[in-house]
Amino acid sequence: MKPISRQQWLVGVLSVSLVLGAASPGLASAASADAQTASKLKVQSRLSSNLNIPRSGELTPSAAPLLKSSASPQNFVPESDSSSLTTVIVQLKNDPIKVFEKQSAGASLADHTSKVRIEHNTFKSAAQALRGLTFKREYSKVFNGYSVELPANQVDGLLKLPGVKAVFPNLTYHATPVESTGGEVGPSEDNSIPYIGAPKWWNEGYKGKGVKVAVIDTGVDYNHPSLKGAYKGGYDFVDNDKDPFETKPDPTKPPVDGKPYDTEHGTHVSGTIVGRGNPNDPQGTQGWARGVAPEADLYVYRVLGPYGNGSTENVVAGIEEAVADGNDVINLSLGSDFNNQYTADSVAVDNAVKAGVEVAVSAGNEGPGDETLGSPGGSQLAISVGASTPPGETPIFKSAELGDLYAYLTTYSPELKDNKDGWGVAYAGLGKPADFAGVDVKGKIALISRGEISFHDKAVNAKAAGAAGVIIFNNVPGEIQATLGSEGDYVPTYTITKEDGLNLKAKAEASDYKIHIGTVHEQDLLADFSSRGPALPDYSIKPDITAPGVAITSSIPSWTGDYSNAYESLQGTSMAAPHVAGAAALLIERFKSERKEKHLDPEQIKALLTNNAVEIHDRSGTPYSVQLQGAGRIDLSNALTAEAIASVKEKLPIELQGSTNSEYQTGSLSFGQQAGGSTVTKEITLKNIADTKQTYDVQVKWSADGKNVPSLVSSTQQITLQPGQKQTTFTVKLTIPKGTPESKFEGQVLLVKQGDGHTLRLPASVYVGDAYKLGEINNIAFSNDIFSPNKDYLADTTDVSFNVNYPIKDFDLVVNSDTEGDQGILYSGLSHAPVHNPDTYTLPDWDAKVTDHGQEKSLKDGLYWLTPVIHDTNSRLDQERAPFVVDREAPKAEIDQPGLVINEADGTKGTISGQVLGDTLLNVLPNVKYSDVIGVAVLTTDPSGTYTQADGVVDDKGHFSVNVPVYPDIDNSYEVYVYDAASNGLLTPLATLKKNQEQAKIFADPATQEVKTNTEFQVGIKFATTAKANSASFSLVYPKNLTLNAVKLNSAVVPDPQNAVVTQNIVDAPNGDKQLNYSVSLKSGTFTGSDQLASVSFQSATAGQYALTLATASVKAGAVQVPVTGLNTVQVVVKSGGTDPGTPEPGVFNLDSDDYSLLVGEQFETVALFTDQNGKVTNVSSDAVYTSKNPKVVTVDKYGVLTGVSKGVTQITATYKGHTVTAGILVVVPYVKPSSSSVSEQ
Repeated sequence: MKPISRQQWLVGVLSVSLVLGAASPGLASAASADAQTASKLKVQSRLSSNLNIPRSGELTPSAAPLLKSSASPQNFVPESDSSSLTTVIVQLKNDPIKVFEKQSAGASLADHTSKVRIEHNTFKSAAQALRGLTFKREYSKVFNGYSVELPANQVDGLLKLPGVKAVFPNLTYHATPVESTGGEVGPSEDNSIPYIGAPKWWNEGYKGKGVKVAVIDTGVDYNHPSLKGAYKGGYDFVDNDKDPFETKPDPTKPPVDGKPYDTEHGTHVSGTIVGRGNPNDPQGTQGWARGVAPEADLYVYRVLGPYGNGSTENVVAGIEEAVADGNDVINLSLGSDFNNQYTADSVAVDNAVKAGVEVAVSAGNEGPGDETLGSPGGSQLAISVGASTPPGETPIFKSAELGDLYAYLTTYSPELKDNKDGWGVAYAGLGKPADFAGVDVKGKIALISRGEISFHDKAVNAKAAGAAGVIIFNNVPGEIQATLGSEGDYVPTYTITKEDGLNLKAKAEASDYKIHIGTVHEQDLLADFSSRGPALPDYSIKPDITAPGVAITSSIPSWTGDYSNAYESLQGTSMAAPHVAGAAALLIERFKSERKEKHLDPEQIKALLTNNAVEIHDRSGTPYSVQLQGAGRIDLSNALTAEAIASVKEKLPIELQGSTNSEYQTGSLSFGQQAGGSTVTKEITLKNIADTKQTYDVQVKWSADGKNVPSLVSSTQQITLQPGQKQTTFTVKLTIPKGTPESKFEGQVLLVKQGDGHTLRLPASVYVGDAYKLGEINNIAFSNDIFSPNKDYLADTTDVSFNVNYPIKDFDLVVNSDTEGDQGILYSGLSHAPVHNPDTYTLPDWDAKVTDHGQEKSLKDGLYWLTPVIHDTNSRLDQERAPFVVDREAPKAEIDQPGLVINEADGTKGTISGQVLGDTLLNVLPNVKYSDVIGVAVLTTDPSGTYTQADGVVDDKGHFSVNVPVYPDIDNSYEVYVYDAASNGLLTPLATLKKNQEQAKIFADPATQEVKTNTEFQVGIKFATTAKANSASFSLVYPKNLTLNAVKLNSAVVPDPQNAVVTQNIVDAPNGDKQLNYSVSLKSGTFTGSDQLASVSFQSATAGQYALTLATASVKAGAVQVPVTGLNTVQVVVKSGGTDPGTPEPGVFNLDSDDYSLLVGEQFETVALFTDQNGKVTNVSSDAVYTSKNPKVVTVDKYGVLTGVSKGVTQITATYKGHTVTAGILVVVPYVKPSSSSVSEQ
């Protein structure tokens, strides 16, 4: 499953922070051009393009009404106009062979196999007509169909082919290794398997012998001593061979989104299920990792490759092969980001169970939010597994006033020993170096708030300040299970909740406060990261069961052949599911050993495990919701002594039914979403598995009591099984009165055996009211929340996915902006299919183009929302809208001077620093931190000529610094990249600096220090450079009471004005000042030495002392940025006594037109004319000062030359000797005549 380090987002408008190591759903084949370009990049981005931008409100839960069957084939991959190749999964109509074989007793398997073969041949022949289609994988055992690759704009053509039932997207799956709990581990820490009762089964002779278990995962190190004897075979669907070994390390492959290139996940999972080690003999030939079923046979199917990523087509292929190979149990510790029960992988999982194979799937690591289950964790028939804690010692900080503060020890941290006098506590803010100034933390515990910098940096800074330990408290509700990143020399570092942290902070700030540390023994707490149900859209209870998933010790690969330390403690629901898979293997061995009529099918084994689970409670003693724990924590001791199985009869949703057996048995009472005034009855079957007389008292525990609340009543209070009686049934009736408040209600039905009190448990839940009725469409998601459609092949597109919860016909997905309203339609449902049935739909490679009143247009850069509009019901689902950002431009930034600063104490180290000036993401997400969306990297070459990347740190004010190596023996250069989370800025460096490079100085020098009012004075912008420069620029900030008359380029520096490109504009500066931005770039030649670049003339009608600041300056020699020094502030005193300010020079000043129009990209030269009092007309174009009101529409240079930039209307202003005139500007897009083919398509 995905990492558990995903942060929960604060509720607040556009407040975002980086999601570490999380990946969003998407097509596995999408953005292939992006991947190819990325592989050629010299710079590796350390940012994620997935920002979990807060939505406009909480998503409203719901469930689907009864679905109507549709004979029409369904396409869950919406039509695209892109010609890029994409992979999809095609489902054909006939039942898969293994499902038919198991479910259709007496029917001819040969006939059905022949029917499937003919269906495949017919489809394959017809599919050849689709342009560019390539067949990839063929399925027939538990999923009937193919995976195919074809242009995205050809997908709809598949629906017209014979035999097609549905087309599914090829989703991305993850099994990213979760954080290690740190340090070396030993066999004494392997306590989760004994805790669930496995040794009692071993003592009875059941260790999984003869049972085949399939692990569908990242592969396996089959040479591991604890696995070598168990491993029997498998297949690698990543490399398409019979060697499913884990992905090995590759030093040329850097981590991506915090995930390493190599994998270990499948080996760890395998050890938990079938490890054959002996914890009592850790040095023995089989190591010490011992699984739940240590004599079961292991088959491994590698479907997840480098970085732990894979796709639907390989996951389905792995399930197919596992069933075909005769496996009894499948473990799937993987998942996608979709909470949807109708995806292709869920179909395959359900069919595997129908074919007689038990399947355990991990629920996901996206807790603690509701509805965070990940597909295929919502599969109807599989056992979905959440994570709980095994027995362990929990650290607590104790004080008389605050009581016990429960804590987590961070990964890689040493433990803190108690101090008999207690530990002093001092609050140190966010734990930045500056936060320790004036705070005495020496010998104390530094109390630090989470946020802005890493846990590692907080711990390091605290140690540097002399702290004896660190407590980091959360900045959002809930606990933190944090990591320091890697092994190191740290002081003990713990985390606590926000509430406890704020209480401790108040005490620490009020007095010299002290606390003690200790531990408390705990077990059976729900892991904070464990994903919650219900499964959507049917509101089924999920997970079905929980199992230990915290600090689970098992086997991992060895890349050296030394297996003495090839063990690790990991956490996640990925670690919980294999406990259940191993338990299923023990049950299968036991019941296989009995006569055939006593063999249990997968549904009965699932119910046997859930019936006998132990209910778990939080620290207050309150039971967790059934949507968090299912039936409870697995307990094999109870299952061993069970004499009966209680199960509930359910019917598969119509969309998941094949031609056979739509009914199934399960271990929970899921009533879904119901309206007030409803009555629902469910049948419970009690199966006798001991052939004994048994009498059970039927008890109903229900959370609702009083008037106008639902009631759950059993048809009997007692039920009996007689010897020889196979089973009996009874019913429970849910009654929901009219007027029942909208809410979730839950409880459980208990069957308590008379005599020994053995209890069988059936959890129950219902969601009442329209508040729990899903919108027709929800879960809109983007593979990249931000993307950059600028055709640089980096994050140019995003994949858009959405859930349809019940059949709809006429709907649109509309893009809108909070400031500019609706922008256009991304997807129109009715124009693509007459009906959209429930499933997850994915639109690949969207490039930010929408249709607006029949015309296609590209969205401008900015923040947008995608909103479903349902025309069937005339409703706009604003509560389901999802945000995204379009950002095509690289961040604006500048380098601090003098560029590279070499450490005086150590000449092998240097620093490059600078300032981020702006970026679209910073503009549209006002509360975002710079470090979330802006990255800085410097590339340099070492003596061997190999590029090395140094990553910088961006502070909360946008200032960045990068520590770089300096090689004394080579004159290497440094490429500085400032990039954003949309991958802008990764291709072209902001600047290239050199060690011992040329220097430049630019400074302001007024011609006079004192001047009269209304008298012109000059400020020279002078330079001195050793470089052969070809361009220079500067920004001069001046008070608004000064009037800028003109800027003159020094003809001694630029003798030929036609050889230079000059730009200038005046913008508002802070505090009401003005800022002149001026640049000159030579078309040929260079300038060097010292001289005046330009002179700027001012005058003022108001006396006073005025400061003019040269704020920024830049000099380039070719593409190399020359470090600049000399920036300064000068003072000019203006005294009274000049000409009356109300009388500019006599005459008339005007432009040659009041209005100008030009095309985008076109230039037009205006003419400025001055008519003196004698009637003489002079062309003063080169002496006037011009400004553009909106340079994004039109720019104007120092000579009055206009350049159209983009479509729009604006103004320019020209000033000359106290006269000012304004002219209107219209910029239009050139007309392009449509092609003949476009004209014909009416």
